Amino acid sequence: MNAESETATDQNLAYEITDIVKEIEDIVKAYYHTEFDESSLNYYRFITHLKFFAQRLLSGKHYDDEDDDLLNTLQKRYADAYRCTEEVKAFIAKKYHYEISGTELLYLTVHIKRLVKNL
Repeated sequence: MNAESETATDQNLAYEITDIVKEIEDIVKAYYHTEFDESSLNYYRFITHLKFFAQRLLSGKHYDDEDDDLLNTLQKRYADAYRCTEEVKAFIAKKYHYEISGTELLYLTVHIKRLVKNL
C-alpha cells in the first residue's frame, strides 16, 4: 500500500468515526430533548468514549463481558440512562450489524448518566 492510499484510508476511518459519534450523540440529545454543555468534562469524556467505541465497532472488536452483576445493578439504578443506551444499541445493531457487549452497555450508561446528571 502506498502512502497516498494509506492517507485516504485513515481519512475515511476518521470520517466514519465522526459519523458514528454524531449519530450516537444525536440519539442521546433526542432522548433527553436537550443540548449538552460541550465545554464540560463529562461531555468530553462521553465523546472520547464514543470515539473509541466507534473504532471498536469499525474493527469488529468487543470488550470482554465480565460485569453482568454491575450492569444489572446499573439497569435498575440508572434506568433512564440505560433505556437511552438501549436505543443506541438498537440503532447500532440495525445500521452497523454490531452487537454491543454488556460491558460496553455498562460504560455507555455511566457516561450518559454523568452527561445528563444536571438535567
